[in-house]
Amino acid sequence: MIVTSVFNWPVLLIIIGAFLLNLFFKYCCMRCNSNVCLVGKTAVVTGGSLGIGHEIVLSLLSRGCKVIVADKVITENVKKSIIQKTKSSNFVLELVDFASFKSVRNFVEKLKKTEEKIDILVNNVGIGRCGDDPTDDGLNVLMQINYFSPFLLTHLLIASDIFAKKLRKHNIMCNSYHPGLIIRTNIFKESRKYGTLNILDVVGLFLLEVGVFIIGQSPRDASQTAVNVVVSEEYKNVTGEFVGVTSIKPWGSHDEVLCNKIWNASETLVKLQPNEKL
Repeated sequence: MIVTSVFNWPVLLIIIGAFLLNLFFKYCCMRCNSNVCLVGKTAVVTGGSLGIGHEIVLSLLSRGCKVIVADKVITENVKKSIIQKTKSSNFVLELVDFASFKSVRNFVEKLKKTEEKIDILVNNVGIGRCGDDPTDDGLNVLMQINYFSPFLLTHLLIASDIFAKKLRKHNIMCNSYHPGLIIRTNIFKESRKYGTLNILDVVGLFLLEVGVFIIGQSPRDASQTAVNVVVSEEYKNVTGEFVGVTSIKPWGSHDEVLCNKIWNASETLVKLQPNEKL
């Protein structure tokens, strides 16, 4: 009776329609089909060990780009995974704690000594939730990792005489908007009381996987916009814009006074020196 009432024809048609529409959207609208070669280019991708950042790293490596992966999660498994998927070893793994301005500054100083140029910066690092304890810099952990540290990193690289020219055109902030549906739920938390956890886990996770496949985005899907901005001629001379899935989108705020206040406050909070300000 339950199966009949839930999986009737109208519901099935809606599911099939949503699946086909999402399939078309993913492979015809979202997918970056550019064949641009990035041999000779060097990119820095923050948060590149997992998720969207990892997919960006794989895509850039497959185009011949040298990639510097800056992340707090740096393990031998990450290295093996990248080599296995791309057959390339043209990358460097750098341990950077984006909850620490000192760690970010040390990373930039190391880049100045080891790299002749940085062509592309993808500020992908970000977290979804964290505790309430402040960082050593006295800031909220989420805000420092998601915003202040990328803000600082961008300024330090662009303010550098070594990297400035290239990065003024190829600095991408790609964690500002949520990329899609992510499987992380407490839906089974209360089921332990009834001893039915195993079957609920299996059925529930299966349905969530199906839901993500039908209407959600995988990390690879969500990485396509950032990759497209890097390689597409369409965005070659575009700066200061927000790029959505298929095109440039309007800004959420047009209050220049407020934006300037946020910018100036950010410069103060990350403790930029006069020669580091843009």
